[in-house]
Amino acid sequence: MSSHAIGSTSLMSPSSSSSSPSTFTIPSWPSGGWKGVGGGGGGSPTKSTLTTADSSSTPPTTRIVVFGGGSFGTAMATALAMKDPRVFNHSPCLSYNNIYNTSSSSSEDAVLMSNGKTKLSGVVINGSFEKKPKKIYVGRHSMASKVAKSSSKSNNNSNNSSHRNNNNNNNSNNNNNSNNNNNSNSNSPIPTTPSLSIPAISLAPPPLALSLAASPSPPIATRLFEVTILVRDPKLCDDINHRHCNSRYLKDFTLPPNIRATTDPREALRGAHFAVHAIPVQTSRTFLRSIKEVLPSNLPIICVSKGLEAGTGQMMSEVLVTALDSRQPTAFLSGPSFAKEVMQGRPTGVVAASRDPKLAKTVQALFASPILRVNTTTDVIGVEICGALKNVLAIAAGIVQGLDLGHNSMATLISQGCSEIRWLSQRLGARATTMSGLSGLGDIMLTCYGDLSRNRSVGVRLGRGEKLEEILASSQVAEGVATAGVVVGLARRYNVTLPVLTAVAQVLCGNLSPKEAVDAIMGLPQVEEK
Repeated sequence: MSSHAIGSTSLMSPSSSSSSPSTFTIPSWPSGGWKGVGGGGGGSPTKSTLTTADSSSTPPTTRIVVFGGGSFGTAMATALAMKDPRVFNHSPCLSYNNIYNTSSSSSEDAVLMSNGKTKLSGVVINGSFEKKPKKIYVGRHSMASKVAKSSSKSNNNSNNSSHRNNNNNNNSNNNNNSNNNNNSNSNSPIPTTPSLSIPAISLAPPPLALSLAASPSPPIATRLFEVTILVRDPKLCDDINHRHCNSRYLKDFTLPPNIRATTDPREALRGAHFAVHAIPVQTSRTFLRSIKEVLPSNLPIICVSKGLEAGTGQMMSEVLVTALDSRQPTAFLSGPSFAKEVMQGRPTGVVAASRDPKLAKTVQALFASPILRVNTTTDVIGVEICGALKNVLAIAAGIVQGLDLGHNSMATLISQGCSEIRWLSQRLGARATTMSGLSGLGDIMLTCYGDLSRNRSVGVRLGRGEKLEEILASSQVAEGVATAGVVVGLARRYNVTLPVLTAVAQVLCGNLSPKEAVDAIMGLPQVEEK
């Protein structure tokens, strides 16, 4: 599929040699939301045309491969695909973003979004709001300049009006000084409130620097995106390519048309600039070994898998090195981010962690969008340990919920669990500040309290008396189940007392019932808080 065709829709970049405007033909989105028509998005989409005004400056394409067709891998693929300006304005899930921001240094470099069904009302050019034409113009175009000039004139008129209002206010104040003593005696008209000039805040991501990729990059807002999901199941592959739907995990959502799937690693990796690793931790080593012969040594891997490998106790940063027998450029994306809410286009915050600050910044620019805020850090250990252990704590929170122990118990449990994660992560070399950030406290709050948490659901069902085997057979992978046993080994190795996290492991192993685990924790000696 060298043309990267999705169904009958081609998303190849138009030829830059043509002097006439290039046309992209893509499916339009239903007006009712990002959810697929009829629940699965299997209907034939209608079509609309977006025009590139200046084909000589058509932006290059960023190609991303996502390893794994699970819910979160699909959500990350969608978040990236939606940044393509040919697709961005065709998803009503982003309808609350009625202003698209650009960080262009020149008003002529603005990306003007289609007016489409989402009825976007304007574009921010160099911090100033402008109304937009009905077509999308990618690259340098005189329309942007005209809009900017029109805005300048409008701003001048606004300023003149403001000056007149100020003069009116001064006259009104001079004629009505007695109003301070007796407002009821005022016969003068109410002065007009002067217009305020409020500077616009640009939400555009910083320019994407592909220092570790195959080609240089312009600002992210002017890039096209093609995303390929590498899956094992041919049926799932067919669903994504022809029905634009992940029928196994996210059947209620229609995927953007610039996402395709394949079962062939060579095809998936061909021309890729980035790889997003979304394979469950416990099967990651086997997967990575199977593709290492075709994986380019300089391809940056962005890992979104959270957990510790059973048997070795290794974090994903260690698994990647030992499985690939090389030091691949790696970054880790973590934070409170349920896949379903990312797919719904709801505002989300995550952290990009890498020991290479430049790569962390690159990943930040790659993912940052009006619905995804990305912080950066070099504390890889802290981000990984928090991401792994919060899953174990979420099982404990679910047990408390399943036993119906109340809010007091839940708050006590989670605060104790947070302390235990901090103790262990610091012994491993993490920073204490990471624990209070998005990848720490943020992810813990989401996973422990959120109804969409798989790990919390496992705990709830355990607390209600269900058997672990039955739970695992009827649900998606819950990384906390395998990670809990690893935590016990780490606690012994680093001589750290972790009563809550250890109790979860005991329940999962069948050594304690949920009620016995609670009683054991409550029966521990009273201690000084630290």
